[in-house]
Amino acid sequence: MDAPLDVETVGKELFGRPCRLALALWIAGHHKPRFYQSEPPPEVILQGDLAKELGRLVRLGMLEEERPDDAPRVYYVRTSSPLWEIIEAAADAIDPHTLMAQGGARLEGGRRTGRDLPAATGRGRAAAGGC
Repeated sequence: MDAPLDVETVGKELFGRPCRLALALWIAGHHKPRFYQSEPPPEVILQGDLAKELGRLVRLGMLEEERPDDAPRVYYVRTSSPLWEIIEAAADAIDPHTLMAQGGARLEGGRRTGRDLPAATGRGRAAAGGC
């Protein structure tokens, strides 16, 4: 491999759409295990693509959906699915300069996480043509 890997390329080629990896990385590194549906920023994924992609993660068992009766928001909770290890491995394979340029940091033991990739590509999803 000659060129360093970036989130957009790996996301598109390995996961089908660049936003799938970017969203999973954001979730993996989110500071709380629970988040509401509209919380991922547009730099990660456009709101129009969000429900469909979150639904994929629910069907894979990576997230659980919560719809509290007393709250208008839809919440998601990250599970302990072993599929999250794939996302962590993808983060490890992505060019560290790309990660650091996008607010990246490292986990204990040198591993990186989605918290490190709030912008996924350094460009807004809308400017990049969406998911």
